[in-house]
Order: sequence, then C-alpha cells, then structure tokens
Amino acid sequence: MGSSFTWYAEHGFWTRDSKIALWLFVLCEEIDSGSDRPGWLLEARDEWRLHATEAFTGMVTANLDRFVGADSDRVETLLALSEDARSRLLAFGPVITGADLNALPFDRHAVYSGDVEVDVFMPVADAWIRLLRGELTWDAKSSPVL
Repeated sequence: MGSSFTWYAEHGFWTRDSKIALWLFVLCEEIDSGSDRPGWLLEARDEWRLHATEAFTGMVTANLDRFVGADSDRVETLLALSEDARSRLLAFGPVITGADLNALPFDRHAVYSGDVEVDVFMPVADAWIRLLRGELTWDAKSSPVL
C-alpha cells in the first residue's frame, strides 16, 4: 500500500492511497450528483476518477493548483462540494462493510477482508477541506500520514 501527498498552495498532507482514492471517488460521486457543472470541474472530476479507480501507487494526485489555483470562486465551489462529499461519506454510517468497500469502484487493488470504521477515512476529508480553506500548514516534511 502506497502513500501520496496532496498539494495545494505549497501545503498539503500525506495519506494512504486507498484513503485518498476513496475520498476522490466520493467527491466525484458528489460532482456527478449535480447538473451544470463548470468545465474545469468536469475536467478535474475526470482526472480524480481516474486516480481514484486505478492503481497509482504513491502517485494519487488531485492537481489542486492546476484545477483550482487561486481562483476564489473555484475554491468556494469545491469547498461546498467537499462539505457535501464529507456528508456523503458519513452517510455510510459508523462502519463501512468490507463488502460495500469491495463493491465500490475505487483503488482496484485494495481488497477489504473486514469492515472499516468510517472514522478511518474522515481525517482525509477534513484535511482536504482545511487545505482548501488555507487552514492546513503542513508540508511534505511535517505532515503525518493520515
């Protein structure tokens, strides 16, 4: 199992690939649940879905600087979607069954032999949101692995 660093505006966080892959998958599902999404977001969604579903061991990336950059409207759009995706993740309940995780088309090399508490995945959602808000100040040397 690899780990990847999610960058944005010179800060970011390390996480296990399966955790960021699930987050990106849930975020893509949230993007797809709406209509009239801007082109930049659809382009980001396509890349995020690819990184969520394929095995990019140690190289799962969101390219937030490319897709969002310093554009405050894009930040706000993605923050709102991220909050909704966080709620979508919590909607699984306190535990996501191994069967449910294995049925989701994310990180095709991850196999879950048992149930996983949803709290295992929440630090990634929270770090993502804090990163977009500019509240997260970790870099590649100071970030723990979430």
